[in-house]
Amino acid sequence: MKHTLFLLFMMSCTLIQAQDTAYTIVQQMPKFPGGNLVLDSFIKANIIIPADVATCPPDRRGGKTISTILKFIVRTDGTFSNISVTSVGKSAAMHAEALRLLAIMPAWVPGRQAGRAVDVWYTFL
Repeated sequence: MKHTLFLLFMMSCTLIQAQDTAYTIVQQMPKFPGGNLVLDSFIKANIIIPADVATCPPDRRGGKTISTILKFIVRTDGTFSNISVTSVGKSAAMHAEALRLLAIMPAWVPGRQAGRAVDVWYTFL
């Protein structure tokens, strides 16, 4: 009897822990409503290039390369949490702009696993 109760307790703790954990790969990954082309349009329409980025020297291809990488969880309701920022370039203003863009984005279509919406880690380059 003790073993059965312990096993039931362990199973319920595992289920609770699984609900608090975000997946890294799921059957349907989260996405911006309308897909990547609409996301590109959203960014182009809303981005404000910081002055320190606009004045930095061109890279070897003639463009400017300051990549801000956002890592966050897309929740089951399409909102974001656990947001972290890193970058290839060192522009604090670009970090702030990336966070601003994320804050004004509409809720995403959440990721799905086994037919249900789940929390999913997402890296945005």
